[in-house]
Amino acid sequence: MLRSLISALLLLLITITIVPTIVSASVPLETLDDIYIVDPRYSVPLVIKPGSLVNITIYTKGHVIKALSARIIAPNLSYGAEIKAQGNISKDYYYVTIAIPEGIKEELYDVILKVVVEGKGNITLRSPRSLWYTTKEFNELTIVHIGDSIIGGFYAGRTAAEMYLQTVVYSNMLDADIVVMVGDDVDVGNDVASLEIFNMLTNQIRKPTYIIPGNHDWAQVTTLKEFLYYYYGKYVGPRYWVRELGKFVLIGLDGGYENYLDDTQLKWLNKTLSMYPDRSVIIIIHPPIVMDPGNYTFKSADELISKYEKNVLGAWKAHKDSLDKFIKILNKYTNIIAIIAGDTHKDCVARLNDRIWLITVTAAGHPNVYKFRGFRVIKLYSDGRLEFPVVPKGKNPYGTEASINTDYSLIREFTDEKYTMFAYNVELSPKFELKLSNVPLYFYVNASVEPSEYKFYGNVSLIKSYDFAYYGDFLIFRAYVDIVPGLNYTIILASYEDKVPPKVSIKP
Repeated sequence: MLRSLISALLLLLITITIVPTIVSASVPLETLDDIYIVDPRYSVPLVIKPGSLVNITIYTKGHVIKALSARIIAPNLSYGAEIKAQGNISKDYYYVTIAIPEGIKEELYDVILKVVVEGKGNITLRSPRSLWYTTKEFNELTIVHIGDSIIGGFYAGRTAAEMYLQTVVYSNMLDADIVVMVGDDVDVGNDVASLEIFNMLTNQIRKPTYIIPGNHDWAQVTTLKEFLYYYYGKYVGPRYWVRELGKFVLIGLDGGYENYLDDTQLKWLNKTLSMYPDRSVIIIIHPPIVMDPGNYTFKSADELISKYEKNVLGAWKAHKDSLDKFIKILNKYTNIIAIIAGDTHKDCVARLNDRIWLITVTAAGHPNVYKFRGFRVIKLYSDGRLEFPVVPKGKNPYGTEASINTDYSLIREFTDEKYTMFAYNVELSPKFELKLSNVPLYFYVNASVEPSEYKFYGNVSLIKSYDFAYYGDFLIFRAYVDIVPGLNYTIILASYEDKVPPKVSIKP
């Protein structure tokens, strides 16, 4: 067994509790350079059908390019996609239209394009988890609701990335259709290292993720160009967007640095809503209109503030004109059934004008929270009903402390430089609020090594079963385990047995 490796992991875990560092097994899946795919992205997956045409938009930074071939891939699946058309949109943007092959299986797919760049030669562009083939009609939608991961932050010996990892792992384990992340993805918007970590951790989720920016994602970003081309737009995705999903339409909005909607976006929202009169609309935005549970009735910003001044978010009060225009849009389109938000780091379920649910969630990683860090699971029906499929015992799902408390969970990932080892250390407090049976842990390892050379070490008796799949340059092993409060274990997948003891030295 990998006794020396386990010892080294335990030593590292002790070190991590003392200093503000974390070793994270972030998996690099997306191809990001000067030239990259901007749509579709992992932050706004596009639902596809066999035989349909899909437009891929590429940011070229002025380079002259031409697409040579296209594929879509998923674990154990790979299909060639015929290029039907391509050309320049503008100096900096290029489109490639591909035909989705017939006979594909239901999955979440990566887009892979091989392109030739004038003066650079051939390169490969990859947009992970950005195309989603599903045959579900979606009369209802189960959502993992995650807020304010704020990668780059640090609190009480734990990094925000470490706290966010808890939600990544549990998103893979829980029975849900999609994952929605409501902004403040990183602490400081121009922190490229944190953006890379968010990108890599999020792309370990094997469910579709729909993501918007928050005010922290604009912090220290001075221009829209920087936001779009160098920071959030490059590493996460578009500012605002729309996606069709069965009987639903998801609309993601950007509240910007000051947490309100500018006129350009409000006009876009009004026009976009007019295109979907027969769909149930869910709006995803970082700043909620109100911060506390309750029933709110109002026709204008003046009436809302007059009646509920203490409950209205300060940023909206400071931009009352924008709030008033937003309220008029909400009142105009009666097919809007819900607003999913974040920002307050507190759980809330409010009812707006007896028609619209407003739902917020505590922070996933922010150090400043109402009570604890966590996430929640909600279920929306196309007729406007709201349910809560996962409610910790003794908690009121409509209250301010409804989320699953991840302060009681400490799951860490580790890998070596070549991804020939991937390990989980799981420490669950007896107070942890989830108990799950036979759920997957995902291990990403190097596919250049034969699957038969990989073995599990550590607490292997806890593995109920496992399988594996090829996924680009990686093999994904899924080990099925139980999540039980109070249970602690380490599971390692490696292609080698580490027989060299670790060397430890302490310098004065």
